[in-house]
Order: sequence, then structure tokens, then C-alpha cells
Amino acid sequence: MKDKIFIKIVIGVVMFVIGFGGSYLYKTKFSDTSLKNLKQSISK
Repeated sequence: MKDKIFIKIVIGVVMFVIGFGGSYLYKTKFSDTSLKNLKQSISK
């Protein structure tokens, strides 16, 4: 029972970090450059 609660907490924290970090990067326009770098590294 405790394991399920712990997993839910971890998933919630991860989703919050991804959502907050993603919106922050999008606002700072840093995501655009990082995405371009990722595409370049993948294409190589």
C-alpha cells in the first residue's frame, strides 16, 4: 500500500518538474536552441 502511494508521489513530482521546467524553458526561448542542437546531434 505504501509503495503505491510512493509511486504516485514520484509520478506527481516528475510531472510537475517536467511541466514547470518545460514552460520555463519555453518562456526563455532556450528550448528552441536546445531542440535545434538535439536535432543536429540526432541527424549526425
